[in-house]
Amino acid sequence: MHTRSLLATLLFTASVSFAQTPTAALSGVVRDEQGGVVTRATVSVRNSDTGKARSATTDDEGRYGFINLEPGGYELRVEASGYKTSIRSGLILSVGGAATSDVTMSVGAVTETVSVEAGAQLIEPNKVEVSRVIGRQEIESLPNIGRNFVDFVKLSSGVSLGRENVGGGPFKEPDVGVGAVAAPRLSFGGQTELNTLIQVDGVDNVQTFTGLPRATPSQEAASEFRVLNSTYLAEYGRSMGGFVNIITRSGANDLRGSLYYFGVNDALNARSILNTPETNTLRQHQFGATLGGPLKRDSAFYFLNYEGQRRAESNRFSQLIRDNLAAINDFRARFNLKPETTNQLRTSDYDQFLGRFDQNVGDTALALRYNILDSATENFLGGSSRAAALSSTARNNDVKDQALVFTAVSVLSPKAANEARFQWARRVFEFPSVVAEPAIEVSNLLTMGKSTSDVDFYQEDRAQLSNNFSYTTGGHQLKAGGDYNRLRDKDRWAIFFPARIIFPALPALLAFTPTSTTGPVVFWWPVKLDQATTPYQVPVPFSSIVPSDYGDATFFSLNHGAVGLFAQDQWKATGKLNLTFGVRYDTEFYPSRFIVNPDRNNVQPRVGLSYAWGAKGVVRAGFGIFHDRLASSVGQVFNTAEFSSRGNLDNATRLFPSQARIAGRFRQTIVGGPAAPPAAIAFLTTGRAPAAGNSTLNDTLDADLRTPYSEQGSLQISQEIGGGVAITASYLYVHGVKLLGHTANLNVIETRKLPTGKPFYGARQFPELGDNHITTNIGDSIYHGGTLELQKRFNRGLGFHGSYTWSKTVTDVDSVTNLGDFPEALGFSERGLSRQHLGRRFTLSFLSQVPSSVPLLRDFKFSSLVALESGRYYTVFVGSDANGDGNPLSDRPGFLGRNTLEGPGYATLDLRVARPIKFNERLSGEFTLDFFNLFNRTNIRDISAVYGGFDLNVAPVASFGTPRDVFNPRQTQFGLKLKF
Repeated sequence: MHTRSLLATLLFTASVSFAQTPTAALSGVVRDEQGGVVTRATVSVRNSDTGKARSATTDDEGRYGFINLEPGGYELRVEASGYKTSIRSGLILSVGGAATSDVTMSVGAVTETVSVEAGAQLIEPNKVEVSRVIGRQEIESLPNIGRNFVDFVKLSSGVSLGRENVGGGPFKEPDVGVGAVAAPRLSFGGQTELNTLIQVDGVDNVQTFTGLPRATPSQEAASEFRVLNSTYLAEYGRSMGGFVNIITRSGANDLRGSLYYFGVNDALNARSILNTPETNTLRQHQFGATLGGPLKRDSAFYFLNYEGQRRAESNRFSQLIRDNLAAINDFRARFNLKPETTNQLRTSDYDQFLGRFDQNVGDTALALRYNILDSATENFLGGSSRAAALSSTARNNDVKDQALVFTAVSVLSPKAANEARFQWARRVFEFPSVVAEPAIEVSNLLTMGKSTSDVDFYQEDRAQLSNNFSYTTGGHQLKAGGDYNRLRDKDRWAIFFPARIIFPALPALLAFTPTSTTGPVVFWWPVKLDQATTPYQVPVPFSSIVPSDYGDATFFSLNHGAVGLFAQDQWKATGKLNLTFGVRYDTEFYPSRFIVNPDRNNVQPRVGLSYAWGAKGVVRAGFGIFHDRLASSVGQVFNTAEFSSRGNLDNATRLFPSQARIAGRFRQTIVGGPAAPPAAIAFLTTGRAPAAGNSTLNDTLDADLRTPYSEQGSLQISQEIGGGVAITASYLYVHGVKLLGHTANLNVIETRKLPTGKPFYGARQFPELGDNHITTNIGDSIYHGGTLELQKRFNRGLGFHGSYTWSKTVTDVDSVTNLGDFPEALGFSERGLSRQHLGRRFTLSFLSQVPSSVPLLRDFKFSSLVALESGRYYTVFVGSDANGDGNPLSDRPGFLGRNTLEGPGYATLDLRVARPIKFNERLSGEFTLDFFNLFNRTNIRDISAVYGGFDLNVAPVASFGTPRDVFNPRQTQFGLKLKF
């Protein structure tokens, strides 16, 4: 093919990996001792581990450049006639990095050499983005509970634990796993964890069905990763928040391997306040091995990793449940329901394997990776994020997560390079209920039986194909490419089967006997539209969740895709000034049954600069637009609409003109008032649903949905102050636009005023539409964050990174589908502090090694993590449908807004003590002892926010403000690793 045609093809090929480059770049200028440029010098780089070498020639301005280099250690060699050969060893290139190494040549014979030890750059003056690299040393050395290294992302400024799923809701995948199977919840710049993109080796590692990451490689298989708080390169796409790019380890010319074991036992741990002495089990064993080496020196390499986990721990139950367990079981015994217990053991086991093979073929580096994780969890409490869960909500969970990734990085010429990537990935998530009993809830307070919001099963298959082309000319590094994703999703969601019985308060639940009609009680059940006149029945005792003739209707499938294109220029305008500018375009494809008018206007311009000033200082600034997926969690939006929509009815568009005309499979049916208790009693004793009820929860889509996006701007000033120490001040602005959320119930009619002055909605305009909520672009958010950082590169046995962030996040949308996050009523402003808001946060990571000259403690390693946070915010709930809008989970007392209750702050110190032992030249070992939450501080994860009434002049219920869930007490982990 003609060279010009080939270049044009590569520039416009649609490709994938979301284009976040997992390689590195190196550039510089070669000068003589008088400052003049040295032209036509031969510059070569050689990877210290694999021997892979590349060469270039300096141009008329003495510049050289290498792109698409694998992260790792390098030797830089410069040769020119009339000059001594210059060698710089120990040059460290990080993932996504752009290192600079200017070289000064001394006059002499080319056979003479001048050697310099380089090391890693601390502030990366060529980088426009706000980012940080977590290297292999930190991954291996810092204490890490659960040993999921992605948790280290939260050490970066502006990053915190995401809280989108607080309060539950459909397709809110719970925190089922521990270790490599756990799904990290990372919030960047006040955005939700569903807006964060995590990649492994440059390909996507999230799944769209619940919006969370897939399983990550084990800590032993990770080489390093870069955390991007804000970036202005157009190659970064598919996220409104932040980006994390993980690089897996590869083999090298030397044979290397390890065996490791890490254990936790409750005998060495403190007891949680939510565990009794009799229910305080915690046993964990993590073990594995790595092996890597050459298949052919300097050419072909392999790396293998196996890791297993066996874990058993007692489930935790809120104080409310423990105080009322006997009374709750008295209630359950009346209906022959299985008794609840607080002595329930949860197990979490997995086996994980990763194999990677690298091959250099001429100027092309090929890599093939396959990884698979197979995990099994028993007795995970379902629906636990919406209310305090009892033991009968338990679900079992089996996850099989696998990916096959192929990469080809080709050097076409000294100025041109190409990256091509392909991925096939599949995640299967099974989450069946242990018991088939109906959900019995006290609104926002407690839940038992089969949880109604958790998905029972999903599978997502992903095929990705990508190609990015880079070309360097003068001071410009041009890059263009695109991405294509083909996704196939399917699931089973048993929605509100077998039935849902909701009580307004705990006394109402406990007084609910076969001879009592104490109310108000709500009995809620789904009716299949083609069987609307035939009441269904399930066997009693409850052994089947879904009636046999309803089963097929609970399965859902969705085939969709996405395409992205970008072009950008990274321009070294002067020796001190770097500019980046580019544009990105993304679009998605969904079945026409959901989206009538697709969004094709997702153009994303971006611009950024970095300016080196003074002695080792840099200023960075930029602005850009970043589009997310149309729905960060596709499953929750489209599945809910297909199951619950009544948008096909004639009057639907009178309430909302662009309401999608979707005919749902089920009519959500409700019986309230005096008829509810007899209906609920009849179902609990016979399994037979009522023949008729009122329609409710008409939940559908705006046919004119637009893609959410953010506008981001940042300013950062960094300065090295000597001794390998740098200080950084940053400001980040993020404006979320067109965020997806639900409207209030559009079908209500105000019939009277409550004593508080709020309206009561006792009637519906169109009864056949029930409670009509529309998913639309109702949301907007603003984040302002300022950060101070102090960092010391690890040398002479000491390194640290400290970060203090002050921020504020305001929004009017917290979640897409959680009923507790629906607007309370028409006419009330929902704008307020975001659930993601975290006012103040301080983190400190510290690494040290005692010199060998110190008696007793010589060679000991000490490392620690400190995290201090101000309190997170909660919405206060009435605990019943006080305003009659049909939603018992969103009502607030008085005129309180969203997120007005500040919870307690968070503080923890984790400490590791390690002692390396060298057995011989080839074999070494390391003993470690980790202490998590060393001072055993009680850190509250969630509180009961049910006030118990709508009048703030009346005291709340006793459980208001009590802990519903807590973080771990002090725990101890011991480990042994052998390395050769």
